[in-house]
Amino acid sequence: MNKFLCFLTAACCFSQINAQQLAANFDYSTFNGATPYLETYISVNASTIVFSEQKHGKYQGKIGIELMLTDNDGATKFFDKYELLSPELLDSVQVDFHFIDQQRIALPEGNYILNLNIVDANSDDDPYTHQQEISFWSAKKTAFSSIQFVESYQKNKTKSIINKNGIDLKPMPSNVYYEEHNTLHFYTELYNLPEASVFSYYIASAETNQIVGNLAKSKIQKPNNETRVFIGSLPIEKLFSGSYLLVCEAKNKIGETVATQSKFFYRINNSVNNYNIDIKGTFVDKYSLDQLKRYIDYIYPIQKNREGITAQSLIQGKDIFLMKNFFYQFWKDRYPLDPFYAWNNYLQVVETVNEEFDNGRIPGYKTDRGRIYLQYGAPNSRVVNNFSTEYERFEVWHYYKIDHQSDCRFVFSGKNRGIDMSLVLSNVDGEVTDTEWLMRFGESLNQPNFDPQSPIDYFINPQ
Repeated sequence: MNKFLCFLTAACCFSQINAQQLAANFDYSTFNGATPYLETYISVNASTIVFSEQKHGKYQGKIGIELMLTDNDGATKFFDKYELLSPELLDSVQVDFHFIDQQRIALPEGNYILNLNIVDANSDDDPYTHQQEISFWSAKKTAFSSIQFVESYQKNKTKSIINKNGIDLKPMPSNVYYEEHNTLHFYTELYNLPEASVFSYYIASAETNQIVGNLAKSKIQKPNNETRVFIGSLPIEKLFSGSYLLVCEAKNKIGETVATQSKFFYRINNSVNNYNIDIKGTFVDKYSLDQLKRYIDYIYPIQKNREGITAQSLIQGKDIFLMKNFFYQFWKDRYPLDPFYAWNNYLQVVETVNEEFDNGRIPGYKTDRGRIYLQYGAPNSRVVNNFSTEYERFEVWHYYKIDHQSDCRFVFSGKNRGIDMSLVLSNVDGEVTDTEWLMRFGESLNQPNFDPQSPIDYFINPQ
């Protein structure tokens, strides 16, 4: 879960300098040693707060913070209210920096609700509030702590709020890595390692979960029931813009994963062309512009959100080089060993869908039935009724399992006796239901003469 927040409000009209929109980031980590504890990190963008002049002529910002943790019964287990002061400035020009607050809170293992209020104390703005659930336990089995992104680190035996296990860790201001960030640093802990294991960490695409290039490292760890500390770094100067996961894993000698942890981050890197790959001689090299437009459109049912936006932009832009690179990378990300084999199999399914569901106006792959078939595969059972005198023609599709959901169902109806069938009812996450269509059956559901061959009956009792 992305735990970073952006706090924004309308611009303030005050005499103090830098009256802007307050922007801050919040993050937390849990560490599960002998005594579990929570660390919170608040980073404030200095260019977005109000600085007031102090008596000695310097300027300073002030952030009011209120932090409370309650258990599931509403009992307060921790409360603190304090002020976070910015560094003092000689003038209002040099405000391109962040200043950070870090707190460490020891708590018994269990479930908590965190409530955070934050406000620019030099303005009259209302405080911003944030609430979220937090769970952590003392580690009784092999497990990782949270992953903490750090901007920099160095060994230091002096104890401080930013020091863990003899290392000073400067928190990363956010989970967004811009062009100026060439390296990703992180800190994590591993508990209760009963046997020799391989510790590995890597960057994966958040959309496909595939490891990105060679951005991975590993090392062998000997058995140790004490806390193992890991500081890792990976180069990201060539990492394309996108959404990623940093993943840490521990595997035993037979390759089983005994512990895993991951953390989400964004990369914004306009200096690198995402599609700068060599496609000469590959299957996409022979495709014409019109073919690429059609083929890229074919894959819309299986695209991730970001890929869909990119695909439409490429189709409109008509840059054949970028289109070839995107299409090749799309299939290589999913099937690295043989992207053409995967694409060719998918194309055959598209051709089948086009033949069966084409209605003369809309190609089969763009119909609701075509899209569902391409996205989820062939249904395990399919009821087709084209000749009912009482109901509009309908189909009911049943899938045993789709991703994490079981017993998944779809109803398609030829509304208004049209030539196409539209999706009108489904119990699958993210799919829509036509409430107007559904209401027409609502009154008859409990009638003694309710037709057992209606689309609703097949939906409730799939064949």
